[in-house]
Amino acid sequence: RRFQPSAKLRILGINILSVDSIRSQRVAVMKRLVEEIGETCNFNILDGNKVMYLDRVETSAPIRLHVDLGMRVPLHCTASGKLFLSGMTELQVQRSLGNEPFETYTPRTITSYDKLFSELEKIRQNGYALDEAAFLEGFIGIAVPVINSKQKTFATITAHGPAPRMQEKSIDFYIKPLKRAAQDIQSSLSENSH
Repeated sequence: RRFQPSAKLRILGINILSVDSIRSQRVAVMKRLVEEIGETCNFNILDGNKVMYLDRVETSAPIRLHVDLGMRVPLHCTASGKLFLSGMTELQVQRSLGNEPFETYTPRTITSYDKLFSELEKIRQNGYALDEAAFLEGFIGIAVPVINSKQKTFATITAHGPAPRMQEKSIDFYIKPLKRAAQDIQSSLSENSH
Protein backbone atom coordinates (compact mmCIF):
# COMPACT_ATOMS: atom_id res chain seq x y z
CA ARG A 1 0.00 0.00 0.00
CA ARG A 2 2.82 2.43 0.58
CA PHE A 3 6.29 2.77 -0.83
CA GLN A 4 9.31 4.53 0.56
CA PRO A 5 12.64 5.00 -1.14
CA SER A 6 15.26 2.57 0.08
CA ALA A 7 18.49 3.81 1.64
CA LYS A 8 20.26 3.09 -1.67
CA LEU A 9 17.76 5.17 -3.64
CA ARG A 10 18.01 8.05 -1.14
CA ILE A 11 21.82 7.96 -1.41
CA LEU A 12 21.51 8.01 -5.21
CA GLY A 13 19.29 11.10 -4.95
CA ILE A 14 21.74 12.78 -2.59
CA ASN A 15 24.60 11.99 -4.98
CA ILE A 16 22.68 13.56 -7.88
CA LEU A 17 22.14 16.72 -5.81
CA SER A 18 25.86 16.68 -4.97
CA VAL A 19 27.13 16.59 -8.58
CA ASP A 20 29.90 19.19 -8.73
CA SER A 21 28.39 21.51 -11.36
CA ILE A 22 24.97 21.56 -9.68
CA ARG A 23 26.48 21.89 -6.23
CA SER A 24 28.84 24.73 -7.19
CA GLN A 25 25.91 26.71 -8.68
CA ARG A 26 23.88 26.11 -5.51
CA VAL A 27 26.73 27.16 -3.21
CA ALA A 28 27.30 30.32 -5.31
CA VAL A 29 23.61 31.24 -4.84
CA MET A 30 23.90 30.58 -1.10
CA LYS A 31 27.07 32.72 -0.80
CA ARG A 32 25.23 35.67 -2.37
CA LEU A 33 22.32 35.05 0.00
CA VAL A 34 24.58 35.03 3.08
CA GLU A 35 26.22 38.29 1.94
CA GLU A 36 22.78 39.85 1.53
CA ILE A 37 21.17 38.80 4.83
CA GLY A 38 24.24 38.32 7.04
CA GLU A 39 23.21 34.94 8.49
CA THR A 40 24.28 31.34 7.90
CA CYS A 41 22.26 29.52 5.22
CA ASN A 42 21.69 25.80 4.64
CA PHE A 43 20.37 23.64 1.82
CA ASN A 44 18.43 20.78 3.41
CA ILE A 45 16.70 17.65 2.16
CA LEU A 46 14.29 15.16 3.67
CA ASP A 47 16.09 11.97 4.64
CA GLY A 48 13.61 9.39 5.96
CA ASN A 49 11.98 10.98 9.01
CA LYS A 50 14.72 13.59 9.54
CA VAL A 51 16.10 16.68 7.82
CA MET A 52 19.65 16.39 6.46
CA TYR A 53 22.01 19.34 6.02
CA LEU A 54 23.42 18.89 2.51
CA ASP A 55 25.12 22.27 1.98
CA ARG A 56 25.96 25.20 4.20
CA VAL A 57 27.48 28.67 3.87
CA GLU A 58 28.51 30.33 7.14
CA THR A 59 28.10 33.97 8.07
CA SER A 60 31.21 35.87 9.08
CA ALA A 61 29.37 37.17 12.18
CA PRO A 62 31.12 36.17 15.41
CA ILE A 63 28.14 34.37 17.01
CA ARG A 64 26.90 31.50 14.87
CA LEU A 65 25.67 27.96 15.14
CA HIS A 66 28.00 25.16 14.09
CA VAL A 67 26.32 22.29 12.22
CA ASP A 68 28.15 19.53 10.37
CA LEU A 69 27.16 18.66 6.80
CA GLY A 70 25.24 15.40 6.77
CA MET A 71 23.84 16.10 10.24
CA ARG A 72 20.22 14.99 10.62
CA VAL A 73 17.73 16.95 12.74
CA PRO A 74 14.09 16.36 13.73
CA LEU A 75 11.07 17.32 11.64
CA HIS A 76 8.63 18.60 14.27
CA CYS A 77 10.72 21.45 15.69
CA THR A 78 12.93 22.77 12.88
CA ALA A 79 11.90 25.25 10.19
CA SER A 80 12.89 22.89 7.36
CA GLY A 81 11.26 19.91 9.04
CA LYS A 82 7.95 21.68 9.47
CA LEU A 83 8.11 22.88 5.87
CA PHE A 84 8.52 19.28 4.67
CA LEU A 85 5.67 18.15 6.96
CA SER A 86 3.40 20.90 5.59
CA GLY A 87 3.51 19.18 2.19
CA MET A 88 2.30 15.87 3.63
CA THR A 89 -1.16 14.53 4.46
CA GLU A 90 -2.04 14.14 8.15
CA LEU A 91 -1.55 10.39 7.83
CA GLN A 92 1.92 10.84 6.31
CA VAL A 93 2.83 13.26 9.11
CA GLN A 94 1.69 10.72 11.71
CA ARG A 95 3.68 7.94 10.03
CA SER A 96 6.78 10.16 10.01
CA LEU A 97 6.52 11.30 13.63
CA GLY A 98 4.88 8.40 15.47
CA ASN A 99 3.27 8.84 18.86
CA GLU A 100 2.92 12.09 20.73
CA PRO A 101 4.25 13.69 22.82
CA PHE A 102 7.16 14.43 20.48
CA GLU A 103 10.63 14.86 21.89
CA THR A 104 11.10 18.17 23.71
CA TYR A 105 14.25 20.18 22.90
CA THR A 106 13.35 23.57 24.43
CA PRO A 107 10.33 25.00 26.26
CA ARG A 108 9.06 26.20 22.84
CA THR A 109 9.07 22.76 21.13
CA ILE A 110 5.67 21.67 19.79
CA THR A 111 4.96 18.23 21.26
CA SER A 112 1.35 17.50 20.14
CA TYR A 113 -0.40 16.87 16.83
CA ASP A 114 -3.07 19.51 17.56
CA LYS A 115 -0.54 22.32 17.81
CA LEU A 116 1.60 20.92 15.00
CA PHE A 117 -1.29 20.62 12.53
CA SER A 118 -2.36 24.24 13.17
CA GLU A 119 1.29 25.34 12.67
CA LEU A 120 1.47 23.38 9.40
CA GLU A 121 -1.68 25.11 8.14
CA LYS A 122 -0.07 28.49 8.86
CA ILE A 123 3.05 27.39 6.94
CA ARG A 124 0.94 26.41 3.90
CA GLN A 125 -0.70 29.86 3.94
CA ASN A 126 2.56 31.82 4.46
CA GLY A 127 4.83 29.80 2.14
CA TYR A 128 7.63 29.66 4.72
CA ALA A 129 8.32 28.08 8.11
CA LEU A 130 9.81 29.43 11.32
CA ASP A 131 11.66 27.79 14.17
CA GLU A 132 11.62 30.29 17.01
CA ALA A 133 13.97 28.62 19.50
CA ALA A 134 11.97 25.37 19.31
CA PHE A 135 15.00 23.21 18.52
CA LEU A 136 17.91 25.18 19.98
CA GLU A 137 17.50 27.74 22.75
CA GLY A 138 18.25 31.27 21.54
CA PHE A 139 18.32 30.50 17.79
CA ILE A 140 15.79 31.28 15.07
CA GLY A 141 15.48 29.48 11.73
CA ILE A 142 13.49 30.51 8.65
CA ALA A 143 12.95 28.06 5.78
CA VAL A 144 11.51 28.40 2.29
CA PRO A 145 10.78 25.55 -0.12
CA VAL A 146 12.79 24.57 -3.19
CA ILE A 147 10.20 23.16 -5.59
CA ASN A 148 10.70 20.45 -8.22
CA SER A 149 9.01 20.13 -11.62
CA LYS A 150 6.05 18.34 -9.98
CA GLN A 151 5.49 21.36 -7.70
CA LYS A 152 6.62 19.42 -4.61
CA THR A 153 9.09 20.62 -1.99
CA PHE A 154 12.20 18.51 -2.52
CA ALA A 155 14.59 20.70 -0.50
CA THR A 156 14.63 23.83 1.64
CA ILE A 157 16.83 26.88 1.96
CA THR A 158 17.16 27.98 5.56
CA ALA A 159 18.66 30.99 7.28
CA HIS A 160 19.41 30.79 10.96
CA GLY A 161 21.12 32.79 13.62
CA PRO A 162 20.93 34.08 17.19
CA ALA A 163 17.43 35.31 18.07
CA PRO A 164 18.48 38.80 19.28
CA ARG A 165 20.30 39.53 16.02
CA MET A 166 17.60 38.10 13.73
CA GLN A 167 14.77 39.85 15.59
CA GLU A 168 16.31 43.23 14.79
CA LYS A 169 15.01 42.86 11.23
CA SER A 170 11.56 42.15 9.80
CA ILE A 171 10.61 38.70 8.55
CA ASP A 172 10.40 40.13 4.99
CA PHE A 173 14.06 41.10 5.19
CA TYR A 174 14.82 37.34 5.18
CA ILE A 175 11.90 35.87 3.23
CA LYS A 176 12.33 37.78 -0.04
CA PRO A 177 16.06 36.95 -0.50
CA LEU A 178 15.45 33.34 0.62
CA LYS A 179 12.69 32.92 -1.98
CA ARG A 180 14.89 34.48 -4.69
CA ALA A 181 17.68 32.04 -3.80
CA ALA A 182 15.25 29.08 -3.89
CA GLN A 183 14.07 30.21 -7.33
CA ASP A 184 17.68 30.52 -8.57
CA ILE A 185 18.45 26.99 -7.35
CA GLN A 186 15.27 25.63 -8.98
CA SER A 187 16.29 27.32 -12.26
CA SER A 188 19.83 25.90 -12.13
CA LEU A 189 18.44 22.39 -11.54
CA SER A 190 16.01 22.61 -14.46
CA GLU A 191 18.79 23.95 -16.74
CA ASN A 192 21.00 21.00 -15.77
CA SER A 193 18.26 18.46 -16.40
CA HIS A 194 17.85 19.42 -20.11
